[in-house]
Amino acid sequence: MTTEAVAAATTVQAVAAATTVQAVAVRLARLLEDIGLGLNPGELRIACLDLARHLADDTPLLGIAGRLNVGKSTLSNALTGGRAPTAPTECTVEPRRYRPVDEHLAGPSLRCATIDTPGADSVNRRGPAALAGLAPADIAVYVVVTPTVRDVTFLASFAPTRLFSPANTVVVVNRLDERVRPGQDPTPAAAEAIAGYRRTPQLRPFTILPIIALLAETHATRRFTAADLAGLHDAGGTERRWRLLGPYGAHALPAAGPPDLATAYDHIEAMSFLPGLRARLAALGAQQATFRCVNVVRRAERLVETVAAGNRAEVEALRAIDDWLTRTRRRCPPLMLHDVANALAGLAGRTGPAGAPTAADQCLAAYERAGVRLAGGEPPDAEIELLRAAGRSGDRLVATSGTTLRHHLILRRAALTDEGAPT
Repeated sequence: MTTEAVAAATTVQAVAAATTVQAVAVRLARLLEDIGLGLNPGELRIACLDLARHLADDTPLLGIAGRLNVGKSTLSNALTGGRAPTAPTECTVEPRRYRPVDEHLAGPSLRCATIDTPGADSVNRRGPAALAGLAPADIAVYVVVTPTVRDVTFLASFAPTRLFSPANTVVVVNRLDERVRPGQDPTPAAAEAIAGYRRTPQLRPFTILPIIALLAETHATRRFTAADLAGLHDAGGTERRWRLLGPYGAHALPAAGPPDLATAYDHIEAMSFLPGLRARLAALGAQQATFRCVNVVRRAERLVETVAAGNRAEVEALRAIDDWLTRTRRRCPPLMLHDVANALAGLAGRTGPAGAPTAADQCLAAYERAGVRLAGGEPPDAEIELLRAAGRSGDRLVATSGTTLRHHLILRRAALTDEGAPT
């Protein structure tokens, strides 16, 4: 099972889950709202009502993370048409949420909201704040300029949250125009760089896309004016052109000689690589209901684990949430979306050469065969037994991943004869 096949299987799983998960979301929203309204003012009441409102909001929420000064706020503006501060002296020190602006006031931005998080310079310093800020997001967008060990470490911290996986995470490589001479087309350099990053085992499971966030921001916020167009070849406007277009756009746009402002914006958009990122985010946005429900279920589990009940009503409320979640987990395999995606990604990094299958290869092949059997209405008993054996492997990753995949198949097998939705 190739990395591409793993990604495809994860996407199919998320899309197929939508109907089941939507039914779960409706019931969970009603439960949390009823419980929250029945409690006295306090932490638990606020948390329950916040989660219920979050389920009701169908605007895709993107969490943007990355190290300091990689262009997170600039990318947020590019995606929402917003005005997050992006001056060199500005630094995001706490998560900030931005809603999409009126399309008549900005460019045709993607209809999404963003969470702009502090720089994840280190998991020990700002990393926890950045990771906590991402928690409500449906989709994670991780921005890099040149991936480092710290970036890989931060991405590895996604899996334990059970909120993110390669299924809903995009790695974006920014400022690729700075790798070439001013005015030179960065597309070949971008393709070469991304191909290299995809050979890194820790990055291989993720979708990796290029972006020139400054150009994308200028396109979305419509800061390039008719006066800028008229002065494209005016030496006196060089500083402003660099501020709006960067080294690539400041040279390439005058060379293109756009005859009007609309054409100029078409060039700016194409040079920014924004269409590719927008298409990927739109595809993930179509799965927003699934991602949102899984997100709220995981955060409700965390609520049960961490909130100290202050009175009998809160004890009963937490017990009611826990009981509902326990029943639902047993009857809704799609809630394991990120567990499965992370298990598949981990196994994909342990595959062997052709003709020499490893234990990881065998697990992936068994899970793939099981999917075919289930699609045909046939229980995957042999594959479940093979994954049970993998769970006893001396390789911890293979054992953990095999156990996760086996548990998921057991739930899916049970669903063949039990179509009832959780109540």
